Amino acid sequence: IYLNQSIPLRMRTTVNQYNEPIYSTTNIQARFIYKRDIIRLATGEQVESKAIMYTTTEIQEGDQVTFDGKNWVIRFVYPHVFFDGTIMGYKGVL
Repeated sequence: IYLNQSIPLRMRTTVNQYNEPIYSTTNIQARFIYKRDIIRLATGEQVESKAIMYTTTEIQEGDQVTFDGKNWVIRFVYPHVFFDGTIMGYKGVL
């Protein structure tokens, strides 16, 4: 995977007294791809996904990335695992 894009990542770190998330921002190397797909949530609801991204930086559901001037919320994270069980990277569905 060619991680040739530097993308700002906003990671949820904690919550404030109003239970609102507080984020920290860092730039990560990633590959952002526009790709429409239908995904099914744990509730059974179907929603449209408009992009995916690949990175070697650990990401979590609910984190945000900025690409092409738009903020994207990471809905699902799939780790890419080697045969020996080590994680080589992550796929984020946005």
